[in-house]
Amino acid sequence: MKSIFYILSIVFLLQSCIKDKDEIFIPTHADYPTNSLKSLIPSKSLDVKLSNNESHKLTTKFNSYIEVDKGAFDSESEGDIQYDLKVIELRKYVDYILQNVDHESSIGITNTIYSFYVSAEKDGNQLGFEEGKTIRVRFPHDKLTGELALGYGQAFDNSLRWEYFTSNINSQVEHIAWEAIDENGIMHIEYGYEIIINNSGWYSLVTKESLSSSSSSLCLSYSPEFNGDNTAAYLLMNDRKYITKLKMINDNSSTFCLNNLPATDQVPYTIISISKSVDGHYYYFEQELELGAEALEINVEPHQVNLSEIQFELETL
Repeated sequence: MKSIFYILSIVFLLQSCIKDKDEIFIPTHADYPTNSLKSLIPSKSLDVKLSNNESHKLTTKFNSYIEVDKGAFDSESEGDIQYDLKVIELRKYVDYILQNVDHESSIGITNTIYSFYVSAEKDGNQLGFEEGKTIRVRFPHDKLTGELALGYGQAFDNSLRWEYFTSNINSQVEHIAWEAIDENGIMHIEYGYEIIINNSGWYSLVTKESLSSSSSSLCLSYSPEFNGDNTAAYLLMNDRKYITKLKMINDNSSTFCLNNLPATDQVPYTIISISKSVDGHYYYFEQELELGAEALEINVEPHQVNLSEIQFELETL
């Protein structure tokens, strides 16, 4: 039986870009059109109270595995402390949309394998890691052949921007085997990726994508009642896991645009739009499209939907 691979020396290459708690990304738009949908479509998260004087092995709703070192977190208190461990997993498009997280990054188009958020808090205050202590996050997945990159999420203008690192990634990411017990109590071997972290925050494992060198642009034009305060517009890729938000061309505009998108003669893109009016009604728009060398502008006419309809649309993306 294959044993778990343990990495004996860890190069913490992300330490230099980790931000303090106040700069860790948390959406602040209280009335953002997708925020009130979080109670309708709960995130796949884990929120448990743990003892710092013990090691812990946890399983998430996505069947991922979390191993927390004994004494993982720094505390000014002597002796054992109880802390709240929070893990949010992003695996489907709806998870990214409801957390206001997309795949915009410094390395262009990516195929996202797994994204997650981890933090530990005591009495509402975030705890730092003890030196040399880690959390291991494992998720089942076939071994990938593309170039892997591990990203750390940075807060920027109430959105998340990924900074990816490809050098020395094997010090933090490895495809391994581990023993797991299923719901019937039967032990089996799982195969997947293990990511080792020593800081709280957002992480994302992706493969870098080489796409068409020809670029295109896309704009969505709305009637004036739809704007950046009540509307979120996204572009999704159909043949890989990639989502990015369209940006307003200015603060008073009802036009949202994206530039430098790979042009193609196929139909790899889907655009969606979610709006919420001041009286609480939701509006939705969805369309598949291809992008040629010339800029494309689409006049968007969202249709009103009820909660069960928008839930279905988002969960089936």
